[in-house]
Amino acid sequence: MITVAAVSSNWIWYFGRATGFVALILMTAIIVLGILGRLRFGSERWPRFALSTLHRDLALMALLVLGIHIATSILDTYVSIPVTAAFVPFVSDYQPFWVGLGALAVDVMVAVIITSLLRRRIGLRMWKAIHWLNYAVWPMAVAHGIGIGTDAGGGWGLWLTIACCVIVGVAVLTRIISGAGPNTPPVPGPSAPSISARRPSAPASLLTHEHPGSAGRVRTNQQVSPTPGRVRSAEWLG
Repeated sequence: MITVAAVSSNWIWYFGRATGFVALILMTAIIVLGILGRLRFGSERWPRFALSTLHRDLALMALLVLGIHIATSILDTYVSIPVTAAFVPFVSDYQPFWVGLGALAVDVMVAVIITSLLRRRIGLRMWKAIHWLNYAVWPMAVAHGIGIGTDAGGGWGLWLTIACCVIVGVAVLTRIISGAGPNTPPVPGPSAPSISARRPSAPASLLTHEHPGSAGRVRTNQQVSPTPGRVRSAEWLG
């Protein structure tokens, strides 16, 4: 006979498994969007600011899903995982190493999100140094799921984990091959023609005019010498 307590326990267990896989998918998307941002990827439909906004929103969503995953893991009566083990690495009595990897991933992700929200206060250099730790969250989450998950070792859970690994691997490989970054020089190409080359020069008659009160005519193109490093008046008129 199935009791209410057993149904409740099974519901929590299934919900914990589901939120764990959803968190893995969201982390995979965050890593890929972060790499696309480093590659300066953008299009008419997906401008760069839209990718940046989506990257931030997915990070907040992943943190919410992780909170639900942690809560269900603590409430599940099948194993005993204290609240401290969800945030302090390697103190759990149940699978201390694999649970500790999950706790470490949560701590790093929380630190990355908090510093991102305080980016203007802590400075760009410190924010970048902490933000690089975000790339360590994903492998720790994958290892945590494989080591402690009941579905990651086979079936659809294994294939989902492999798919996430392949997607991140392709994104990282693209990043390495392109070598793009904030300090990467632009791709060389044909230089743009100057202003005077694109437009016809102004007629000489327009450059000659009389100044009121002057003794005679002053030819601008002959009398006025251009200042070094500045554009000639003829080019501006053209």
